[in-house]
Parts: sequence; structure tokens; C-alpha cells
Amino acid sequence: MGMNKVMLAGTVILAIGAIGLSAAFVFQQALGAGRLSAAPEDPEAAKDSQAEKPTPATGQKQQRRVVTEAPRGCMQLLESEPVTVHGVEFVALAQGRWAACNPPYGHDPIQVQLRITNRSDKDLLFPTFDTFVIVIKTAAGEEIRAPGIRSHVLRGAVPVLIVPGASYCLSRVAFITWGEDGKSRVFEYQDGTGSEFSYGPLHARKYTLSFEYENPVEEAGGRIQPKEIGGISAWSGKAVTKDVPFEVKDPDS
Repeated sequence: MGMNKVMLAGTVILAIGAIGLSAAFVFQQALGAGRLSAAPEDPEAAKDSQAEKPTPATGQKQQRRVVTEAPRGCMQLLESEPVTVHGVEFVALAQGRWAACNPPYGHDPIQVQLRITNRSDKDLLFPTFDTFVIVIKTAAGEEIRAPGIRSHVLRGAVPVLIVPGASYCLSRVAFITWGEDGKSRVFEYQDGTGSEFSYGPLHARKYTLSFEYENPVEEAGGRIQPKEIGGISAWSGKAVTKDVPFEVKDPDS
């Protein structure tokens, strides 16, 4: 009698196990056929998960692809690393691709800027008359000389007021044209005071550009720079930005 009970209990256990395996098999088949699905996934969470998923080889987070060069026919403004002098941040910005079209008559605008950001806790004035200049160098570090002339004086080169936390971009007329030989290029820059600078010859290769801004608040160019105007202090000092790269391109490249 006892032996029969044991055999009966074993038979029940085996039957329950068989039912469990059968149910698991049916559930797995249903998933594979697409009749069952997991809970819906948040699309944004999925993007973040894919973007930050560690790579098997390094264990570091995968980075989203960054476009480093604008497609042909588009303009990309590159910028230097910031330099901070006396509480003010200076950054050079330049168009990444310079191309003069329609040789030898092309006359194409180029974007170059000096961004000044007031990181101090007080209002500051920044004179713009004979206080800044562009420096262009080859990839090897050789400076491209830029003879300048002043045919007249513009009254619009007035000091700029920048309050704490604000920025101002010095953006003047600039363009690239063809040299007299019809092969090289010349970069023409007008600083807004009546002075014009010609950088060249430039050939199809890589260069760097930087800005120098200087306001010594003392005798400069035969005149005295004011220390303040209307009770607002003028920033004083000299700042040289880091280099920003650009490349002179042939029209068909």
C-alpha cells in the first residue's frame, strides 16, 4: 500500500513537470512567431541606451558621430579654444573652407569673427579703433604678411559696451579674390576704421587664423586711449587667441 502511494506521487510530479515544459515550449514558439511581444520601449530611452552602450573591446561609451567638415556648397564656422585675459574671454572664428570662384575675377565673402565675452562682474567697454588685427599662418607656422593702407577714417568704429555674461562678435567685411597671377588668392580684410589689409599670396592648402586684441589705455598710435567713458571702465590688456584652422580650396574641389 505504501509503495503504491509513492509510485502515484512520482507519477503526479512527472506529469506536472511535463505540463510545465510543454507550456514553456508553447510560449517560446509564440514569441518567435510574433504573437506575443514585450512591453513597448521608450524611443528616447532606446536612443540613449544605444548611444551610451559600452563597446566590448574598450568598455568606453560609444560617441555619436560628429560632422567635422561641411558638405560642399555649405558653410561651417570653426572656432578656436577660448583664451581668458583679465576676466574676458576671446575666441577666433573662421569659415572652414575658403574658395574663390570664377577665376580670375572671383570675389567671394569670407566669415571671420572675434567673439568677446565678458566673464567679469562689471560692465566693460571695448574700443574698436586700431585695437585688433588678424594673423594668418601656414600649417608650418610661417606668417603671411599683410600690408595695410588707410584711405579714409570711418566714424563708426566706436567702443562696444559688454555687460557681465554677454558676448559681442567683431565681424567686418572680408572676402577672398584672385591674385594678379590668376592662380594664387588674396584675402582682403576691412577693419571698419578705414583700413584695409591684404593677406597673400594664398594657395590651395591649410592655414590657421588668430586675432590679437590690445587696448593699453595709454599712448597708442599718437593718441591716449581713455580709461573710462561715461563712468564705465574700458578693458585694458592684450589678448591673443588660439589658432583656428581653415583651408583654401580650388573652385572645383
